[in-house]
Amino acid sequence: MFWVNIDTPTKTCTIHTENCDSSKNKKDTKLKGVGLLKSDGGWLPFSTFVQAEDYCKKEFVQNGYIIRKDVCL
Repeated sequence: MFWVNIDTPTKTCTIHTENCDSSKNKKDTKLKGVGLLKSDGGWLPFSTFVQAEDYCKKEFVQNGYIIRKDVCL
């Protein structure tokens, strides 16, 4: 499984593996959700890296977001 951390303030989509420390430490907050997007973004799950990357390209790149791969990849 892969997690995408969508960060609205910095316009980044960072793809993480489920075993990455960042993924393990994700939490739902007032501004960022887990499994849903809130005002500052959120963490969304995907089965494959390609699905995660395709989603980011389709939904965010045209709005100026960049896609990053976590160091765990």
